[in-house]
Amino acid sequence: MSGGKLLMLGGADIQVTAIRKAKELGYEVITCDYLPGNPGHAFSDAYHNVSTTDKEAVLALAQREGIQGISAYASDPAAVTAAYVAEQLGLPGNPYEATCLIQDKVTFRATQQRLGIPCPEACEATDAAQVEALVRGWAHGGVIKPVDTSGSKGIHHLRPDMPSAAIAALYQDALSFSRAKKVVIEEYLQRKGRQMTGDALIVDGRVVFWCFGDVHFNDAVNGLVPRGVTLPGSMPEAQVREAMNGVQQVIDDLGLRMGVFNIDIFEDHKGRPIVVDIGARNGGNMLNTLYHLRTGVDLMEASLRQCMGEMVSLPALAAPSRYVGHIVVHARESGILRSLRLSDELDRHVIYRSFNVKPGDRVGRFVNSGHRLGLLLVEFPDLGSMLWVYDHIYDHMYLEVDVLPRLGYCPLD
Repeated sequence: MSGGKLLMLGGADIQVTAIRKAKELGYEVITCDYLPGNPGHAFSDAYHNVSTTDKEAVLALAQREGIQGISAYASDPAAVTAAYVAEQLGLPGNPYEATCLIQDKVTFRATQQRLGIPCPEACEATDAAQVEALVRGWAHGGVIKPVDTSGSKGIHHLRPDMPSAAIAALYQDALSFSRAKKVVIEEYLQRKGRQMTGDALIVDGRVVFWCFGDVHFNDAVNGLVPRGVTLPGSMPEAQVREAMNGVQQVIDDLGLRMGVFNIDIFEDHKGRPIVVDIGARNGGNMLNTLYHLRTGVDLMEASLRQCMGEMVSLPALAAPSRYVGHIVVHARESGILRSLRLSDELDRHVIYRSFNVKPGDRVGRFVNSGHRLGLLLVEFPDLGSMLWVYDHIYDHMYLEVDVLPRLGYCPLD
């Protein structure tokens, strides 16, 4: 059995499985964040009310506790903090500067461009006028993103025909979600097929394993927020390998050494595999559980062991045969939740469910992951029947909401 003291940054519902896994591995687990009511803290040995983005405060906590490892499992904002603390204390981790570069969406795009890796045209947006000029010059408009956020917060597709006031409002919205008060504007590239998300395991600076699934976006709201993921993914393996060659180039260039990285890719209309994003942390919404079900590889355990300086090895891979996915429970309108139920067809395929709301609670329109109301893990006997349910999800996931009126133009309403 393993041993040692592990500091885990965050205790949200999607981090509970990792906290429990760390306990199963024999670690003494300390959690911290600014939300004492988060469910993960009930499973740790100790909790401290320290923000996961306050790296100096987390460093002081780590020194007081005498930790042997630190993990930012499934948390983009905490990844930089984990790298900083690990570097300061000589613990297992990736270089702090390299982690900052890959987590910042401006410097990540600049790295891709410098290495000749296919990617959208992109630059830091400094004001609404600049954003508007770029958006009107691109055939399909642009995408604006905070450089340092996660969960699709503040991300918007700006169409070339949008009114100037709408572009300015969405620019300000993106800016409001950035801790650094920086946003990136990049060309919107049309996808060929579905975008995919996956996790890759890095050992001694090399990508040794990956697994991807198709992303299903909430086209009923804004088309940029994932409402589900299904495995297996649909991109041809040759295209995936080409994309992962680009990921390896970035890892080599920045000197990244270890960990599980969350990666988004798609094929554009020119047939190029595009690496949309690389996050220096495990995928959220229990993606690692799905990858484990599909492949037998436990990326959650691998990342925790790496954080504690232990060796990791991959099991012999069986031929993947399970069709699994997750569904993010969400509302299409803001208001008061009256009821939430699933169709019989969907319900019989659910293997895990977690709801964060009850009738009478106020719910928000699903414009980012902050309005996630719960999570379902599902397994189907074949891909076709799973995709049918996902493509008709609102015929299977019913939320009755007493809609609240929208007050003027509000990108988050």
